[in-house]
Amino acid sequence: MGFEVVNIVGLACASTLDVAHVPEALMEKILREQLAVEGVDAVLHCGTGLSMANIAERLEPEVGVPIVGINAALLWYALRENGYTGPLEGAGRLLREF
Repeated sequence: MGFEVVNIVGLACASTLDVAHVPEALMEKILREQLAVEGVDAVLHCGTGLSMANIAERLEPEVGVPIVGINAALLWYALRENGYTGPLEGAGRLLREF
């Protein structure tokens, strides 16, 4: 079992604080054009300074693959570890369906 990494995109922010201010429109453009491309089964965003929940909710139906941000994955895990198994709306498929 393993993963094939199809593409990696770095944002080249000047500082860790700048990451939180990356415009959602830029992230959407990157997702559409460079990450959610043919042959990709999912998009994984690693980096806690940039929330992907709103973007995942909007773009997953359009691009047809799950978009999992590390913050959403951590929240999902914490909820499941503490017995909560219900859905959460508005933050992508992971929190809504699994």
